[in-house]
Amino acid sequence: VRRSQNKLEKTAKEIADDNGNDIVSWHTCDIREEDRVKQVMGEILQQRPIAGLVNNAGGQFPSPLADISKKARTSA
Repeated sequence: VRRSQNKLEKTAKEIADDNGNDIVSWHTCDIREEDRVKQVMGEILQQRPIAGLVNNAGGQFPSPLADISKKARTSA
């Protein structure tokens, strides 16, 4: 998941190639938009359970996504 598509396809291909499979999906989303986050999560979970997630959205502390407040998400 990333705000822009420009690097998503390349990164997804690299991950798939490194792992010898094509079960990698990518989605554009700005995590500051709560409704869009819910929409994207719904789309992802309709395909399959999440087995791994690369988070590069910033932040200062480890925490499950469900526990991060709206303020913390919008300040990223």
